[in-house]
Amino acid sequence: MRIDRPLHPETVLRLSAISLIKWGGMVVPQPLSHKPWFSGVYEKIYKIIAMDGMLPPPDKILILAEPPEEIKSMKDGRLTYTYGAAIRDKMSIWFRYEPPDPYIYAHELAHLTNANIAPRIIRVFEEIYADSIARIALVFVNRNIKPSTNPARLFEDIDLKDIADAMRKHLRLRGEDEEVILQYYEIRGIIPLFADVKIYGGRSKIEIEDNHPREIITLLLLSSLINAISITKSLFKSKSPELNIILDLLNKLADKEDDN
Repeated sequence: MRIDRPLHPETVLRLSAISLIKWGGMVVPQPLSHKPWFSGVYEKIYKIIAMDGMLPPPDKILILAEPPEEIKSMKDGRLTYTYGAAIRDKMSIWFRYEPPDPYIYAHELAHLTNANIAPRIIRVFEEIYADSIARIALVFVNRNIKPSTNPARLFEDIDLKDIADAMRKHLRLRGEDEEVILQYYEIRGIIPLFADVKIYGGRSKIEIEDNHPREIITLLLLSSLINAISITKSLFKSKSPELNIILDLLNKLADKEDDN
């Protein structure tokens, strides 16, 4: 059964009920591809996040009928406000409600990707990574944009210099890479996590702190650009500068792959 139109709330409840398969009295998981709601926006989101082999086929991703033990065993009450959970080594996801909110769905799929992210980034900033992938995937789906490569690759191969070059092109900023990046945050009125405000002669200046690794600054900067796409979309009749920056970076990665 495939559904390509919005569902009536009663239909959602009915589908959620019949989607639980019982075997010998036990509720067992179903492959994503067997879910009646896996069509339309959900299938489009999957195709973007799965690009370049970042995810297995949808019949290899299991949707759990009950919260995983890792969530149920938590003592801090987290289960009561958790709407989704992904277990990468088991290629499985649990959603509190089905069909899930498209953002929750994209966020949990992002946790399953096999992007080659530095371990120290994943340990500390995995939620920022998943949030960024989910947000940009939804932008692409909502605007009917077909990216040239998987947006998760931004967090594998893009360097600060690449981002600064794209900023110079689309935001008309000038200066060294670090200066361009800080100018962007000053324009947006934001102090990034990797910077601090210094006072010189009564004037404030944002400076990048020395103790932040380059790859973490790159991740946080990419996240800022992706978040800005959602915030500023109503201000631009066409693509925002941030969206053009992201698309340029993806094209650069795709060209690099073609050259290899």
